[in-house]
Amino acid sequence: MGICRSAVMLALLCASAGCSVERSHHAEQAQTTLIGLPKSELYRCAGLPDKHETLGNTEYLTYYNDLLTSGGVTAPIIGGGINFFDSKYCHATFLLRGGKIAELHYAGNASSTFAPLDQCGYIIDACMAHVDQPR
Repeated sequence: MGICRSAVMLALLCASAGCSVERSHHAEQAQTTLIGLPKSELYRCAGLPDKHETLGNTEYLTYYNDLLTSGGVTAPIIGGGINFFDSKYCHATFLLRGGKIAELHYAGNASSTFAPLDQCGYIIDACMAHVDQPR
């Protein structure tokens, strides 16, 4: 019974890692695929930004994924325990010139094992699906 339970746990862990890698890959692809997308389309797929600034002829639209997902280990100690965890978050900033996306940059503690932009994928997944649809 222990081997079966271990195999199921390993399968679930691999499936979870696969999702993280795919989200990270989408976030990386978005830095080129979304270039040229009009502001109206960005609003349609990502919603309104959390922060908006204009400097010169460049608009900066920033979206936050501050859900603070965490993964870690809790070491049990008599009378309590110690939690070693690492919170994950991402801020995606779109630079728009002439009303279209010119650049996309990420900041934050966004990485998971084998998925350096895991948390950023949550921000752009809907836009990546949007640009993949035939028009």
